[in-house]
Amino acid sequence: MHLRRLISALACALATGGLALPALAQGSYPERPVKVMVALPAGGSADMIARVVSQKLAAELGQPFVVENRAGASGQIGLPAVARAPADGYTLTISPASFLTTNKSIFKSLPYDPQADFVPITKLVNQPMVLVVKDRQKFPSVAALLAAAKAAPGKLTYASSGDGSPQHLAALMFETRTKASMLHVPYKGGAPAV
Repeated sequence: MHLRRLISALACALATGGLALPALAQGSYPERPVKVMVALPAGGSADMIARVVSQKLAAELGQPFVVENRAGASGQIGLPAVARAPADGYTLTISPASFLTTNKSIFKSLPYDPQADFVPITKLVNQPMVLVVKDRQKFPSVAALLAAAKAAPGKLTYASSGDGSPQHLAALMFETRTKASMLHVPYKGGAPAV
């Protein structure tokens, strides 16, 4: 099956640090362009990763790997389109793990089944999280930020790439551990949040 070879080749390529795909070059996959759906806006980390990987796959396999962004609702716009596509390897997704893991715990229902509708291929990256502020003069340290948050609960805002996103959950954990209270402002993705 061509999809199994794609999975094996991607896993091998990532394990060796490159995207040389000799196993796929011998077969006929892909015979036509492949859509790579990203359920986040253009310009964010998932989009950039999708574009780099898609370029390499297109160069190695001789067919376009076309990135399409369908952002919003913490993956609930883009991922259903992938779930409804034929399971033939011609519609892939690059997604944050949270869309397939935590979403089922924080939303009453999802327009896709994270376990039944998707087959994971590989983990592409690990991303660290950082706390940043716009006004370095006003908040020169974490202590200064916490003091301001505690002095005016709910007045300071923070952005995330959406409800239930890793950024949102990390901020909630930060608030819980520090006993601070800030206002969450969810965006459709990391790029708009920044």
